[in-house]
Amino acid sequence: IFIALTSNITIVVVLIIFRNFHISNIICDGAKKAIYVNGLPEMPLENVEFRNCVISAQTGADLHHCRNIDFVNVQIHPAEGDAFITSKAEYEIYN
Repeated sequence: IFIALTSNITIVVVLIIFRNFHISNIICDGAKKAIYVNGLPEMPLENVEFRNCVISAQTGADLHHCRNIDFVNVQIHPAEGDAFITSKAEYEIYN
């Protein structure tokens, strides 16, 4: 959310925190990208669990600026490239 008032130049910036997501029992075939998780450098997305998922996609999972991302019994099958592409990401895989 961004608000700017021109009379006295008041600027209000509100950052919304996204965390504590649980995604489970997903079967996907034919997606362009398996998973895309992208937080902000100053506010990483955190505490996301993927459980019991099978995903076939053109490319694998992109994880950027995130932490405490858990993959429990998750299969990612990319048509090209690696299953995981990461940058400043902390994640665990449990199978």
